[in-house]
Amino acid sequence: MSLTSVHNAMNAYNSVGSLTKQVTQTAQRMENGDKNQNGTSFASNFENAIKGVAETQAKAREMTKAYELGVETDIARVMIAR
Repeated sequence: MSLTSVHNAMNAYNSVGSLTKQVTQTAQRMENGDKNQNGTSFASNFENAIKGVAETQAKAREMTKAYELGVETDIARVMIAR
């Protein structure tokens, strides 16, 4: 094996080690609930997103029911809400 091959192999090994360390540190921060740049945790952001979807679905159900009862007559609004 040439000296250049050994040097290239060592560089690759060091790069992998560095990346492994970065991934490990990121995973540990996520496990500990560390905050992101906005000051909120991933879990908090995910929970808020799920709540937003649930609210939108509830509104769509209400509009569909109103349409079925004849309260809402604009089918386009109902379909967009769905």
